Amino acid sequence: MLTQGYRKFEWKQILSGENPKIAYQPETSLNLSGTIKTLSNKPVANGRVRLTSIKDHFAEDTVTDANGNFTFKNMNLYDTTKVIINAKKANGGDNVKISIKKPSYPAVQKTPVPVNSLNADIPESVLAAMKTDQYRWTEFKKHYSIKRS
Repeated sequence: MLTQGYRKFEWKQILSGENPKIAYQPETSLNLSGTIKTLSNKPVANGRVRLTSIKDHFAEDTVTDANGNFTFKNMNLYDTTKVIINAKKANGGDNVKISIKKPSYPAVQKTPVPVNSLNADIPESVLAAMKTDQYRWTEFKKHYSIKRS
C-alpha cells in the first residue's frame, strides 16, 4: 500500500477493531452519460441511443429525456473497452450530435510527505541503543527524518 501513497492510518485504531470511515466506495460498474442535440444545438427529446461493444458482445439501448440527456448505468465492461455510440431522433432521423460527459472525480488533496520520513513512535530504548552506536545513529539521521507524534 505504501507504493500507492497510502500512509495515513493509526495502528492503535486498527488493532482495537475500530474501522475508519470510508469516504469513497470502490467502483463496481461503469456508467456513461451524454447528450444528443440537433445540428442547431436543440436537445433531442425521446431520442434513441445505442451503445455497442463488438469485442465484448455487448449492446444496450436507452432513450433520452426532454433535455436530450442519456445515461447507460451498471455496465460490466473492461476499463479499456472501445464502444460505438449511435443515436437517432424519435422520428428516426440520424442527423444528430452526440456529446459524452466527462466523469467527475473527487478532488485529490496532495499532502507533502518528506522522502524517507519516519512517522512512528520509536521506543526510547531503541533510540538510546542507536545513539550509543554513534556510527549507526549518524547514518540513520542521514537517510531519515524523525518526527515525534
